[in-house]
Amino acid sequence: MRRALLTNALGGALLFGSLLGCVPQSSLPGTICEPHTDADLQAIAAGERHCSSVSIAETQFENLDGLRGLTSVPEAVSVFRNEHLADLTGLEDLSHVGGITVSENPSFEEVDLSWHGQIGIVNFSNNANLRALSISLDTADSYLGIGNEAITSLTLANPAPTKELRLTHLPELASLGGLAGLASVEIVLFYDLPSMPAAEVESFLAGLDPAPSYMEICDVEGYPGC
Repeated sequence: MRRALLTNALGGALLFGSLLGCVPQSSLPGTICEPHTDADLQAIAAGERHCSSVSIAETQFENLDGLRGLTSVPEAVSVFRNEHLADLTGLEDLSHVGGITVSENPSFEEVDLSWHGQIGIVNFSNNANLRALSISLDTADSYLGIGNEAITSLTLANPAPTKELRLTHLPELASLGGLAGLASVEIVLFYDLPSMPAAEVESFLAGLDPAPSYMEICDVEGYPGC
């Protein structure tokens, strides 16, 4: 039986273990902007409001087009519990942000976005109807986390080194072929992927150069339980 690999004694300290909802914070007090109208979005994008973080939570937005042109948010952009929001179009110009967290948006079915620059964390979780997720990055040392999703299709690409990849509780994901665009990943964490064949995991790991410095895999075919 294959075993979970713990290859770096310091690895645990490197994990962004509370990834779900976790974003890096500034040491200085910041301003959290909470837009609820298109005018609010446009004011943020135009720089009329200076935001350390942008929280788009429990709104009636159907799209985020008003944020087109927004390039920098020092801390985080969170998109949370927006009943009618169907995609993230409008965020594609972000090139400097501590973290992007997308959670509990029930109208998402397919998401396809590209980012470049300095993106610290990209995290998707608990979007109940999301089936296909495609993220293309050109950013160094990003943390990618996908958890508690019913996705059947996952595509992740980044030509630069990725710091951490965490896939957790993805009951319907059966292939990692869409991850071939990840050139290297320092930390790999796969938890509870019951539909994933062991051969898919091994093929993905074999394609990384260099090999990850820390790996933990459990509740995947051929690996021990978590």
